[in-house]
Amino acid sequence: MYKYSTNFFGKVPALTFHQFKGIESVITCYNNPSLETMPLLKEVYGINMLITTIKHNYQIYLANLKCKEADIKYLNFLINTTNKVLDKTVDIKLVISQIKEIFNIIKNEKISLMINAASGVFSGSILAYCLLRMSGENRVDALNIITNLRLEKNCRLGEYRYEFAENKLVKKLIEPELITIKNKE
Repeated sequence: MYKYSTNFFGKVPALTFHQFKGIESVITCYNNPSLETMPLLKEVYGINMLITTIKHNYQIYLANLKCKEADIKYLNFLINTTNKVLDKTVDIKLVISQIKEIFNIIKNEKISLMINAASGVFSGSILAYCLLRMSGENRVDALNIITNLRLEKNCRLGEYRYEFAENKLVKKLIEPELITIKNKE
C-alpha cells in the first residue's frame, strides 16, 4: 500500500494505491473524480484504466469519450439497479463474466486502476473486493485494503454486501480455479 500525499496540481486528489498480490497492477478507489481531471490523473498517477458504476447512459457515454481522449481504458460496472440494496435481480453470471474480464486485464497488463464509485459506492467496493480476493488476498485483508483505499470517504462494505460478494461472487470466481489446480496435482 502506498499513498501519494502531495496534491501535485490543484485539481488532482491525493490517492492511495494497493498493488495486487503477484501482479504488477495497482488499484485505487476514488469517490467522484471529475472527468476533466482524467488526463491529469493519467499524467500524475499513471491511471490507465477507469471503471465507473454509472447508471445513466449519457454519463457513461461522456466518461467513455473523455477516457478515449486521454488513452485510458474504460469500463462501466453496475452490479445492481438500486445502489444501496442488492436485490434478486442481479445477473450473477453477467457480473462474474465482467469481473473475470477485468481481472484478466489487470493480470496480463500493467494497469493503474481507478474505480470510481460516485454513484455506486457499494458496487465499486464489491468489485474492488472481488478483484483483491482473486489476486490472493484473504477476506479480512481485502476489507482492510478497501477501507484504506477509500480514505476520503470512510466506506464500509457492509455485512450484507460482504456476504453477497463472498458467497455469490468470490466463491464462483476463485473455487473453480482451485479445483482445477488440485485435480492437476
